[in-house]
Amino acid sequence: KDLQTPPAAIQTRLRLSSGIKALHIETLHLADERPFAFETRWLNTNAVPEFESAPLDELSINEWLVKTVPFSNGDVTFSAINANKKIASALDCDLDRALLRIDRTTWLGDTFITAMKLYHKENFQLYSKI
Repeated sequence: KDLQTPPAAIQTRLRLSSGIKALHIETLHLADERPFAFETRWLNTNAVPEFESAPLDELSINEWLVKTVPFSNGDVTFSAINANKKIASALDCDLDRALLRIDRTTWLGDTFITAMKLYHKENFQLYSKI
């Protein structure tokens, strides 16, 4: 597993001390064998040491985290972005295509657990019944 020093903006957002490393993961989500979402995630393996034995061949990292790791607070941001070259390639869509991006960060006390960005392909709809 490849631990990396997150970019300065990520370090600041996650309140990480300089030089602290985190696991960077990219995941392509498929439906009917076609891409519908692309995820980039930073995971604080110091806060989640049991990740080393996570059965990611059976569960997605998100599903495993929700079932395994407690959190005390978090935040979610919804925004629209234009697909850059990497995201357009992953989602098999046009460069600069308007996409929905969901950013979510979770914490346990003052310790960052995970931060992710989920890019949804055009025509994605988020539905909630109230």
